[in-house]
Amino acid sequence: MKKKIVFGLVIFALMFFFGGVYILTTMETTIYDLHRLSQLHRTIAVRKDLVLSIEKNQNYIIARDTNPLTESLPDDNGLADTFKKCLACHQSSSSGETIARLQQQITRYLHLMHDIFTTPPRAAVSKPVVKEALRLGDEMIGHIEHIINATSGNFNRQEREILRQIDQRKEILFLLVTIGPFFAIGLAFILIRGLTRPVKSLLDATRRLKAGDLDHRIRGLQGEFGEVANSYNEMVTAS
Repeated sequence: MKKKIVFGLVIFALMFFFGGVYILTTMETTIYDLHRLSQLHRTIAVRKDLVLSIEKNQNYIIARDTNPLTESLPDDNGLADTFKKCLACHQSSSSGETIARLQQQITRYLHLMHDIFTTPPRAAVSKPVVKEALRLGDEMIGHIEHIINATSGNFNRQEREILRQIDQRKEILFLLVTIGPFFAIGLAFILIRGLTRPVKSLLDATRRLKAGDLDHRIRGLQGEFGEVANSYNEMVTAS
């Protein structure tokens, strides 16, 4: 009986241990997946902001070309700041060559814009400079939009996969929460029944002996209770 009790306690301990480990691991994995999903979403948002910033500057260049009275570029640091945010998202990225190329293009683009908007008021802007700036801006917009489309497809696939995995973990946790207590109760019932049934048999035998029934024998008990039952049977037989 001692072995059964020890075995049952070991099962209880292992069940709670592995259940706790699984819950903690699931929480950490889910938090990591949601953080990764948030990072992907942020990357796409920053790239869209970069496209909008370039388009805005394209309009400024066109306005300066058509209106010589335009003296300065409103919010002329917006493009550089947005690109810095984009670089922050790619510090550990494998697309280093693409980012380096884009950085060179933006640096060249900013220099061209500086040349355009430092032209004295009422003076004509160099048409080749304007043409090159607009060409370079359109090329960057097309390139970044291509990256956004590819990233969006990857984002959607990863989002579906992450949400599917989260749903699976939720189902497993639900089963652990609902079935686990019933399993524990069933195991406790088996242990308690294994302890009370032999005690009940011994108690019933002593009552029969007290009532004068010397023909009753205790059978089916094992372990320590079996030894007690054998002693009882021997005692009754000797009487």
